Amino acid sequence: MWNAKYGKVMMQEMMSGSGMMGGGGMMGGASTIPPASAIAEAQAKQSAAQFLSGYLPGATAGKGDAFYGYYHFNVLRGGRQVGMLSVNAQSGQVWYHTWHGVFLDKREIRQ
Repeated sequence: MWNAKYGKVMMQEMMSGSGMMGGGGMMGGASTIPPASAIAEAQAKQSAAQFLSGYLPGATAGKGDAFYGYYHFNVLRGGRQVGMLSVNAQSGQVWYHTWHGVFLDKREIRQ
């Protein structure tokens, strides 16, 4: 929903006719340019830390990744990943990823 390129904004444009058949969007020619981030990654990490201090005491936000309209952070406790969260790049609002269920393990596969 926060993805400024592929999320709710694009779907609204497509359904309104300005994207699907009109001038912009997926099938209409020019793509939508995502708005510039209002907050920097360091500020997003601060928002994540403040949220975690109340929601999951002792947890920290790990390395961040920037996406279109939001930042993604791994949630760490004792040096081990225990979850994930996102921070909106415009408002600083934090969204903890509860829909994944309990975080069990992470594996990276290199080809």
